[in-house]
Amino acid sequence: MGMPLMREFYDLVNMQASQEQRELLHDVFMIHNKETRDAEFDLEALLALVEKYRNFYDILFGENKFGYPVDNIKDEIEQLEFKNRNRAEGWEPPSYLMESYSRKEKLESLDILLRNLMFQEYGKSLENSKLDALYSPLFELIDKHTSQGFIPIFTTNYDMAIETYAQESNIHLEAGFESIPTGNVWKPAGFYQFQLAEGKQNVLLFKLHGSLTYHRKGNSIVSTGLPILDPSGYKSVVIYPTQTKEFPDEQPFRTMYDFLKGCLGVAKLAIVIGYSFRDRGIQRIMDDALDNNPNLRFILIWPQRGPLEEICSAEPKEL
Repeated sequence: MGMPLMREFYDLVNMQASQEQRELLHDVFMIHNKETRDAEFDLEALLALVEKYRNFYDILFGENKFGYPVDNIKDEIEQLEFKNRNRAEGWEPPSYLMESYSRKEKLESLDILLRNLMFQEYGKSLENSKLDALYSPLFELIDKHTSQGFIPIFTTNYDMAIETYAQESNIHLEAGFESIPTGNVWKPAGFYQFQLAEGKQNVLLFKLHGSLTYHRKGNSIVSTGLPILDPSGYKSVVIYPTQTKEFPDEQPFRTMYDFLKGCLGVAKLAIVIGYSFRDRGIQRIMDDALDNNPNLRFILIWPQRGPLEEICSAEPKEL
């Protein structure tokens, strides 16, 4: 679809990062490799690790009782720089806290770079022909072998691929938002009150980790339809798989996870495409479904096995 794979995105980050950011990125990657023994990691894993360390520095330099106030650090740095300018013997080695503060600033700049690239690469317009070639064979195959009249789709992707495909195809889509004069507002009642549209494919879309187009303002969640990076007064509604130990409590994620649990509790077949199974909440839901739903079977599809069209036309094999 013209979007970079995770390895390509990682290379893109390396190309646009400064030397200091690349060194920090390498350190984060090595920590990930040591913890998971995984030679590669995806965008969500990278963002989750950056968020983890940012939270640490926020406590270290933002908490009066448990940390070290930022103003004190800045004062010490300025005093040290002043001493350096007035000492012939050269630079005095910085303290551990000063090194940490410097690392905090580098981490924040890396976080900004990652988020900007994420919106730039995964928020771009998608070609309808590529979306049709990707999704039509899958949806037709599911329609052919099911009688329920609708397809529930759960995705951890942030992009607009399925929404764009639905707009250009004969698909009746419910994504949990109600259209009002001022925009699209989160209203999960649409899932509970969903009505099948005759003569169309019917799809319920649950974006488990949010979307580049979801934003929070006050107590409302809106879908702008466009990937906008934190516009004035709004905050992007996305989460990363390690931000929550089990199930997120806030909307829209709570509803999404509840429906995943409900669907897997009664489903006979779940098709999983290119998912890393990193989200602990989803892992728990799947474990419970396998324990309590003896009829449930999974079909796992990995990108390296070949084009989706070939997989859809192949004879099924016993797992």
